[in-house]
Amino acid sequence: MSYRPAHDRSLVRAATLGWIVALAATFGLLLASPAPAAGERGAADRPNVFLIVIDTLRADHLSAYGYDRSTSPHLDTLAAQGTLYEQAIADAPWTLPSHASLFTGLYVRDHDTQSNHPVLDERYETLAERLAAAGYHTGGFSNNVWTNPTSGLEQGFQTFEELWREQTSRTEGISKDVPTDDMGAARTNRDIFAWLDGLDRQQDDNPFFVFINYFEPHLPYRPTKPFDDDFLPDGIDEATVRRLRSFYSPREYGYILDVPWMKVPERDLEVLTDLYDGEIAYVDSIIGELVEGLRKRGLADDTVLVITSDHGEHLGEHHLLSHKFSVYEPLLHVPLIVWGPGRIPAGRRVASQVQSHRIYGTVLDLAGLADPERPSDRPLPAEDETDPGFTFSQLAYPKIFLEVVKEKIPGWKTDAVERALDAVRGPRYKLISGSDGGEELYDLVADPGETKNLAGSKPAELERLRKALNAFLRGD
Repeated sequence: MSYRPAHDRSLVRAATLGWIVALAATFGLLLASPAPAAGERGAADRPNVFLIVIDTLRADHLSAYGYDRSTSPHLDTLAAQGTLYEQAIADAPWTLPSHASLFTGLYVRDHDTQSNHPVLDERYETLAERLAAAGYHTGGFSNNVWTNPTSGLEQGFQTFEELWREQTSRTEGISKDVPTDDMGAARTNRDIFAWLDGLDRQQDDNPFFVFINYFEPHLPYRPTKPFDDDFLPDGIDEATVRRLRSFYSPREYGYILDVPWMKVPERDLEVLTDLYDGEIAYVDSIIGELVEGLRKRGLADDTVLVITSDHGEHLGEHHLLSHKFSVYEPLLHVPLIVWGPGRIPAGRRVASQVQSHRIYGTVLDLAGLADPERPSDRPLPAEDETDPGFTFSQLAYPKIFLEVVKEKIPGWKTDAVERALDAVRGPRYKLISGSDGGEELYDLVADPGETKNLAGSKPAELERLRKALNAFLRGD
């Protein structure tokens, strides 16, 4: 399936917002020395690039980030062979604004694609548009309803597949050769390989850019065999597992809002976590399959993989589930691995914090297209920065989520979540500021779980971060 951008997206936008709501070196050397001017490199010198977004994946549930379960052997291998960013911070805690930042190199503040304005304006030049203009073949493969032509995220893709449309049921396989409960990942790889095999690389030697959104491990957590019981405790009741494999939005709203008949016991939270980890193990195997497919086609040595997530997931922390109404670390701290044989430094871990939208500049830098005069084109650092500065993440007033809550739980009080949130994060301290006037200050070194609000006891740190956030919001 291919898609060409509509000339009048406003008509499509109006027709589809309703169902959207309902569905609710090398790398081191490039950074150490001046990048070639745009267009200076020949096609043979420019790598193929995959931007792989594993939806809803929090960093601390990957083995490469210190998790005590072996959830990600293939990602661990890629991290060991490439560069891992230990403190990558998402620009937003949910899909649409986060992808818009990845695709434009801009903060949410600047592109303003969020729940009150759920479309990326055409005036912003996306990563795919810039690469396509430079001769790259561009293909997008999406399993998430929010990454679709209506949202404007398809700009620049010569082929854009909305794979989520082809799932008849989340409890049935897509076809005989796709595992039951697969949420699109296996089909995605199959379609990517077909697309790659269909490129006439005899006619031109231009590289390709592929964007992937794998939907696992998003709710519902239904890991497919053989990963369905990898992390479940021995002897667990099968009825409990079946029930929790069907735990799906908007069920989490009742838990968040303390609706008495929608409580989630601690034991259920543990099983949900086990299933979430099984989903991670499954999508990890899918990435292993993708890399092997590139090797079989002789493409791996000319390809860079940038692997990240749009946001993380709450699994009971702060009495929250899924990725709603929060800018806490489980949603903002995402994995970021860059791999490319001969192009990306191997075995390197960058400890200083970085912002996800700098992936945009990194890809352009690798392609020789980065413009040093454009702030959006600033690539990720190849090593620790002496002064990494601040990262900024934003959740606009959650209009769409609140509409769902009020429809599904009519009359229930939602005051606690009716607010926008801004977060500024330094190397140690983090400030969360709410549109309701609330402030939370955390010492992420001493208190990585953000359990002790220091806003009343650290006035100097509070004021320093408050000034930085205010300056950011003013556009500085």
